[in-house]
Amino acid sequence: MAKLAIEDFAWTVFDPGEHTCFDNSAFGTDVYPIEQGIKAPTAYFSINPLKPGSHRFDANVVSFRNFLIELDDGKLADQMAYVRSLDVPYSTLVFSGGKSLHFLVCLEDSLKTKAAYDVMARRIHAVVTRCDHKTKNASRFARWPGHFREDKGKMQHLLDVRGRTPNEDLEDWLIMHGVDRDPSPPPPPPDTIWEGMKLPPKWKTNRIAREGADYGERNSSLYVAAHDLRESGYSLTEAIEFLLKAPLGDDFSDHEKEQTIRSAYRKSTDGS
Repeated sequence: MAKLAIEDFAWTVFDPGEHTCFDNSAFGTDVYPIEQGIKAPTAYFSINPLKPGSHRFDANVVSFRNFLIELDDGKLADQMAYVRSLDVPYSTLVFSGGKSLHFLVCLEDSLKTKAAYDVMARRIHAVVTRCDHKTKNASRFARWPGHFREDKGKMQHLLDVRGRTPNEDLEDWLIMHGVDRDPSPPPPPPDTIWEGMKLPPKWKTNRIAREGADYGERNSSLYVAAHDLRESGYSLTEAIEFLLKAPLGDDFSDHEKEQTIRSAYRKSTDGS
């Protein structure tokens, strides 16, 4: 099989002349031509084309084509086996360089409105129940292939490119899994109104990430910071990336940090 090139990925996800957000920070917003990502691969990109000269925001999406399926839990082999068991009609597959696989479903024909996109995203996630459900919005960040992650010592590898998915194939797959059309979706619940809209982290959260916390307050401070990021619209993956580098002492392991962050997100989601 021929070796996959970054161009194979780029021109499956985007069309020539389109723009999107590229950045090495999970908080980036600036928009560049797609060729920028080909020439200088960054850590992140916004999954759908954005208006040139704008910033990463759902309102600036100009083509509703691509859907992210991000799996974070379990071994990579288990994640792949799960997707295969569902026969997900994905278009591209990227290894994040960490603990997750990022699949994109790229439609042959873009949907006409954000409302139609939101409905389709919910339907896809209704089948792939084990994916991160905070990734449904149209300007969501995913991992761009070809970037070396210094924090993990690994490359974000392009693993598969299948081409764009015919709209009718995706529709048939959804119906086969019992997810019928949803022409009139109910209004989103209050805790998802701000999905895709990030608020700046509180100054205390930024200080913890930059300076750490006193010995007896490390766990509680990290928990509060993670809760703040969750309430500000950041995914669990983004929160872990942002807070894992907090200087909380060599005896406070990355595993302990991650468990605290996950606990904050879990309890926030459960309402407890």
